Amino acid sequence: MTVIAAPQELDEPLYPAYMPTLTNEIFPEHEPFEHDDPASRADPTFPNLLGSKAVAKPVTPLFGSEICGIQLTELSPEGLDELGLLVAQRGFAVFRNQNWKDSGFKKQLDIARHFGPLHKHPVQPRPATETEISVIYQSAAEVRRINYWGNRVSGVNWHADQTYERQPPAVTFFGVLENQGWCGGDTIIGDALRREAINTSHPLVTRHPVTGDEVLFVNEVFTTSIEGMKVEESDNLLRFLFAYIARGADFQARVKWEEGTVILWDQRRAQHSATLDTPHDRRRHMIRITPLGGRPIPATRK
Repeated sequence: MTVIAAPQELDEPLYPAYMPTLTNEIFPEHEPFEHDDPASRADPTFPNLLGSKAVAKPVTPLFGSEICGIQLTELSPEGLDELGLLVAQRGFAVFRNQNWKDSGFKKQLDIARHFGPLHKHPVQPRPATETEISVIYQSAAEVRRINYWGNRVSGVNWHADQTYERQPPAVTFFGVLENQGWCGGDTIIGDALRREAINTSHPLVTRHPVTGDEVLFVNEVFTTSIEGMKVEESDNLLRFLFAYIARGADFQARVKWEEGTVILWDQRRAQHSATLDTPHDRRRHMIRITPLGGRPIPATRK
């Protein structure tokens, strides 16, 4: 295994154990498994999540909740079940001032593993000692993110993560370790290679395994064509669907990142995009942990 470390910086990052490394190791394809969604066993009144101390407020009327007064690290298994249900219903949940960032690899991974087996990202950097955590890092001197999407007018790129997997992600934990007081780099959330790439067929419209909602399951990063259509037909329908998702401001939300912020979103119903407006003289250090879910369920009309 060859390890390529991050460039040396003038000042020390607050979380050196989480510095990104790139390796040439080969990950095997994820083995099939039966997904037991914790949301399916949750109490719909949320007594263990939204108890006497917790306050939940909507991010928008239709989409997302911000929850105050609790720590993710202190939730019981029942509370985590209810968190899964809340996120399935609302799309995503935002938690501020979390000690999750200081709880260590084991605690972070244990919380995420409650929701399913963890994904090993085929291309993103990871901490040197961990394979199930992805690192998003921008040093104060780095300019790579300016050209992240190549020769494009905008860096906005709506997608759900790793939808090419036979069993794509169920949810994702995304948290800030350090931000040096910057603003910008918000994540926009829309409702709706250490391993060889695989080509997988999934339903165009899926049924959410918890809520039963019908969900448009296409995104501009990973969806390449629609089976059963001519190339021109497929291309034009996908362009329409991608534009529908990108322009749907009435079912989108924008989440601002602060140190200690953790977001959990449901990858089966929510897409997201980064914005590349972070200051170039500030460090940006974040991590992502992604539990896998079941195979997408086709939404067949009754």
